[in-house]
Formats: sequence, C-alpha cells, structure tokens
Amino acid sequence: MGKQWRHLLITQTFPPRVGGREAYLYHLFSRLDPARVVVLTPDREGDWAAFDGDCPFRVMRVSSGGLRWFYEGGRRRRLRWFAYLAALCLRHNVGLVHCGVALPDGMTGLLLKQTLGLPYVQYVFGLEVARPALEPWTRERVGWVLGGADRVVAISQSTADLATRLGARPDRIALVSPGVDVAFYHPDPEAGAMVRQRHGLNGRKVVLTLGRLVPRKGQDLVIRALPTVLREVPETVYLIAGSGPDRGRL
Repeated sequence: MGKQWRHLLITQTFPPRVGGREAYLYHLFSRLDPARVVVLTPDREGDWAAFDGDCPFRVMRVSSGGLRWFYEGGRRRRLRWFAYLAALCLRHNVGLVHCGVALPDGMTGLLLKQTLGLPYVQYVFGLEVARPALEPWTRERVGWVLGGADRVVAISQSTADLATRLGARPDRIALVSPGVDVAFYHPDPEAGAMVRQRHGLNGRKVVLTLGRLVPRKGQDLVIRALPTVLREVPETVYLIAGSGPDRGRL
C-alpha cells in the first residue's frame, strides 16, 4: 500500500492570531487526520511556539518574504522559494494544496499546479473578492487564481456570487459556512442573565455585532445610524462584542 498523500495549507494568517479566517481554517483542518495535514505560514503573532506545540498537526512558520514572493524579491529569490516549495511538497507527499488568501497564497497554489500538477483549493471570505472591484490589477490576478482553482470554498452565497463574477467556475464552488465549536460555546443561562443585567439589556431591543474592531467591519456605521433607529424604536441598545485596534475610536 502506497504512502498516504497530505494536505498542504498555505496561509498568510493562522492562529494564535485572532480572527474569523484564522479560526475557520484551524477548525476545518483540525477535523482532518492530523498526520495528513501540514500548514505553511509566516504568521508569528502571539505565543505561536506554545500554540504549535499543542497543535494536533504540523505547523511550519517561515519568513514572510517567502510567502510574499508575488510582491517582493527578484527572479533569483522567487526561484529559490519555488525550489523550497517543490522539495517540501515531495518530502511530505502533498496531494492537495489549500490556499487561505487569494493573493499571494492563491498565486502560489496556481503556480504549484502549473509546475507540479498539484490541484488546489482556494478559500474566499469576502474581503479578497469585494475589494478587487476597485483595483483592476488585483482583480485580474484574483481572477486567475479563482479561475484556475480546482475548488473554491466560499463562506456564504454572496461571497460565492462575487467569486463567480471574478472568474470562479460555478460548478467548482462549494459553500461551507462558518460553524460553532459546541465544545467551547454552549448556552449558559446564568452568564446570559449577568450580561443582560450588567449592560441594562432587560426589556430592550438589542442590536449585536460580533467581530474584530477594525474600520472595514462597519461598527461605526451602526453607531451613526442609531439616532435614526432610536426615533423609531427608542428601546434599542447597541452591543458591540469584540476587540481590535479600532476600540479607542469607537
């Protein structure tokens, strides 16, 4: 019986960095056989060494210059990077490449397909398919990545629609919505009552946003809209859950 092939995930960001994409990819690959998963990432935020020590599968942290070959470095540097990637794929018997970010991860997947014949899966979360509409150079290259992917995994129908407009084949798109880790998140009536009491939510209409506090998430737009909402629904209260660099401004 031959040696089992492995999944190679190439991603710019990965836990312990906090974020939706990072959590999604980690939990998705945690459901696979850990012996058949290898992650390649330049992300060194937080206590990554401790995280990697507890991770069920292998995580390889490389210099950011490697995975950013598409933007940085000359021809010689790019050739060295692809020689490294080719050797890694052969050493770990990689059979399927997964790309966490369209650029540059997806370009790496596309070139591995063109040079080694490896199929690749591109994941899309929204930003990478929404922003290119305003940037022709980026839009074209994201289109190459999506059009060449053997599978495009989208987290929502709207994201899938945007990916299709950029070049993804409809028959190759799979919808895989973000899930909830029920071992970690579970109903807790007592904790819920404490939150409602602490923030004065009892009897109020609650608008809740849960996400990183960064400008593109739009929590500030909800705040600006509140005076209009309160004129119609005076018992409304806005609850923001999350952390991030935009906390002070909000």
